[in-house]
Amino acid sequence: MANQQTCNFAIVEYQQSDKPLWNEFVDTHEHGTFFHLAEWAELIKDVFSHAAHYIWARSITSGEVLGVLPLVEQKSKLFGHSLISTPFCVYGGAIAKNDNIREALENKALEIGRELAVDYVELRYKKEVQNENFDRFCHHSTFGSELLEGRDNILAAVKKKQRANIRHSLKNALNIRIDEDAETAYGIYSESVRNLGTPVFHPSYFPSLFNYF
Repeated sequence: MANQQTCNFAIVEYQQSDKPLWNEFVDTHEHGTFFHLAEWAELIKDVFSHAAHYIWARSITSGEVLGVLPLVEQKSKLFGHSLISTPFCVYGGAIAKNDNIREALENKALEIGRELAVDYVELRYKKEVQNENFDRFCHHSTFGSELLEGRDNILAAVKKKQRANIRHSLKNALNIRIDEDAETAYGIYSESVRNLGTPVFHPSYFPSLFNYF
């Protein structure tokens, strides 16, 4: 991929040897998420055999990281040929020092998509961003709630019907454990997802999360 120079920065391909720089930018950016981390490029290639096309914006003079955009080319009989940020993840999209750099990264993604002859380019943002070259498309929602201090306060904040279900479950002999038993987790996960009619991830996906993160 040829470097794209725009004003005082260049958009270039990410190299695996630059992982610490990439992840440092993600960790310190207000919109950086777990799904922007560089390890996803390796994990997705390893588990799903999809090619990564990660790009980032670097200052021409100092080499400072100004923005990143994780991109993965996905070829699937079910979902078609696409360039996504980031498949198998909740979020993605470009994060940058300012909107001009973000838009430059997004437009570069479209250019790469054309080169790869994909059906579409998809960027998964938490919040809507403006770029006239992209259409807004939303078929998922994210819900969040602030947790109060203390178990009783949390329970009191739940609606009455759901609270009754929770109280009923607390009477059962339930156990909680935190470990790296991906096999048991996969069995519970896959049955639940299958019942919802959603395709199930490959069994090696969950052990790979432990390996890469």
